[in-house]
Amino acid sequence: MIEIKSSKTKLFLIELIVVIFFFAISSVVCVNLFANARLMSLNSTETTNAMLRAQAAAEMFRGGGDPRSAAGFNTASANANGYTVYYDRSWAQIQDEGLSAYQMDVAFSEEARLIKASITVQKGGAELFHIDTARYLGPRPQIVGAASCRLRPQNRRGGVLRPATPNRRGRRPRRHVTPIIR
Repeated sequence: MIEIKSSKTKLFLIELIVVIFFFAISSVVCVNLFANARLMSLNSTETTNAMLRAQAAAEMFRGGGDPRSAAGFNTASANANGYTVYYDRSWAQIQDEGLSAYQMDVAFSEEARLIKASITVQKGGAELFHIDTARYLGPRPQIVGAASCRLRPQNRRGGVLRPATPNRRGRRPRRHVTPIIR
């Protein structure tokens, strides 16, 4: 009888190839996960920065002064119905549109005494963030005879600001606001 001796090295090599193949597939999956996590982080950072710039523009619009001014944006370029601000890759304001990575457009519209602003932040034409806000300009002053009437100072909620009276301890409260009842 002839005995066939099988080498155990062939079996070891096949097992080693299977293990290397398994680790190669696992490393490809892990690298793909890390790459996707990095892209999600970059997109999240862009969206957060776009939201912060749009929120700053909305707060300037809602604040005092002329609602259509671009006072807080020293590099803003005016267009037909608002203004545009350009930003570079590090979100610094720039003047040149050709060098910009991001752009914020603020468009105004008016209905009666309500001014609306539509604020959009874009990257390469794709919208990153959009917010709409409005500001009520208040009632128009009424003219009585030849002179205009004097309006009492009002706060933002429509209440009249009156001088505060001291409380029992002799301290003045911060502000005392009483609403106007019409």
